[in-house]
Amino acid sequence: MTFRTLIIATAHVQLARDLAAAIDPAGSQGMFMTPLTNGNQITHYISTGIVSDQFAMPLPCTQWAQDEEGAWVQVSHWPGMPEAIAQMAGQLDPPFPLEASEVAAAFAASDISEQEPFTAMGRMGLSLHNPETI
Repeated sequence: MTFRTLIIATAHVQLARDLAAAIDPAGSQGMFMTPLTNGNQITHYISTGIVSDQFAMPLPCTQWAQDEEGAWVQVSHWPGMPEAIAQMAGQLDPPFPLEASEVAAAFAASDISEQEPFTAMGRMGLSLHNPETI
């Protein structure tokens, strides 16, 4: 089991929800339902917690550290395996048609790390959406 914080761009959140539900209907309930804002609009959705190693392995993961001035620097990056996710999706019952390019686009627009959620959100300049402020 592995801890992950998955911050998915709004443009790709429906794909993330649908794919998670296709892979693990019971375990994916409630994933990617919490909106994040940059202060002006909802830009991402977050899901965080323990995921199976099988689920975590094909996902990208970036590790971050702060330098002497407190700026975030990327320490390492695993790019993920879009082809493997698309192939796995096609083998589901029922099959979930998905192109590796769709997965790659979602990965490129999202942030997946081992950081605690509020740390990752702060690094990205995001906060939980308060419907009364936007």
